[in-house]
Amino acid sequence: MIDKHIPGILAHSHEFAGMKVRSKEELEVLKRIKTFDKVKDAIPKPNEKKGTAVQVKPICLLMGYMYDILEQQDTDIETISSDLETILRSIPSYIDIMLSQTMALSQAYKMGRSPKKITAKNIMTLIQFSQNLMQGGWINKDAFAQLPGFDEAQCKKAKTLLGG
Repeated sequence: MIDKHIPGILAHSHEFAGMKVRSKEELEVLKRIKTFDKVKDAIPKPNEKKGTAVQVKPICLLMGYMYDILEQQDTDIETISSDLETILRSIPSYIDIMLSQTMALSQAYKMGRSPKKITAKNIMTLIQFSQNLMQGGWINKDAFAQLPGFDEAQCKKAKTLLGG
């Protein structure tokens, strides 16, 4: 499992699959977010065998939040704001479910009851994603960026002052 796959997996949930685009301004924001390569990588490719299309809106909102792509005027749109709040409130419980199922599959594989090999890397990826989401960032985001008012330049300055 790769961290960029997690938003696509979460987008299959019932709540997220029901998130439809409700206005033209919302559509424009989502189109803008979707132009970023990081966001494109997170959107699953259509699979004709499975026959289920994934809803792109929750992926765009989640990735926009985690990569700090969403701007103030974007979150001022009520439907985006409410859907993003729904996503951020729901994900911790989904991550817990994914972790418990991943550990159960790992244990079943060790006992010879499952052909699906689940490694510790899968579990660590889920934990890292959850932690980064709660901290409002993405993998390898600077720890100083969690502090209020710290932008990239201030993070670099703090690191040099501390000798790191």
